[in-house]
Amino acid sequence: MADRSAGPGATATRREFAVAMAAALTLGAAGAIPAQLRSREPRVGDFLIATRRLDDAGFAETVVLLLATGLDGAQGIVINRRTLVRVATALPDLEAMANRPDTLYWGGPVEPNKAVLLTRSAEAPPTGTPLVDEVWMVRKREGIEQLLIRGAPRVEMRLYGGYAGWSPGQLEWEIETGSWYLRRGEADRIFADDTDALWKALSLLASAPVV
Repeated sequence: MADRSAGPGATATRREFAVAMAAALTLGAAGAIPAQLRSREPRVGDFLIATRRLDDAGFAETVVLLLATGLDGAQGIVINRRTLVRVATALPDLEAMANRPDTLYWGGPVEPNKAVLLTRSAEAPPTGTPLVDEVWMVRKREGIEQLLIRGAPRVEMRLYGGYAGWSPGQLEWEIETGSWYLRRGEADRIFADDTDALWKALSLLASAPVV
């Protein structure tokens, strides 16, 4: 799996991350990090909210929704970078999108030509995977097409090009060292109209002191 960035930690093994983590703790680096950054392990449906400590300019002020976590690493999509490109233009072979005005979102640098669809529904869509309450991910082409044909133009959905990936242990290391705030995802924020304001609003909430 490709990584979120090409920095030195991108290809590190789990052992290397463990060694680095131990060194950081020895030096007291983690002790200066707010408790809300280290409260629990990341899980599917969580928001990753970039902090000022994140050293990857390509992900500055982003909000990422986690799609997968586990021993193989993690995957997520950036949800607050709307492009000016219509989905109908970017993916002309999806005929069901031809009459919709939706614009494409930049989901991340990995496999940018592959679409990830998020939809909001009380019922499971075809081939859908649950992420958080009433929010489903659809990655299979046939599932995306069925959903579009069945629900267009009424169904609430967003299409993202590409995703972000982390090697085993990498995301946990980045959270522990303060690159991301961790907060449970919410459907209203995932489908917020003003995505430009999303990062600031979530940062203020996530950085509030834990009492």
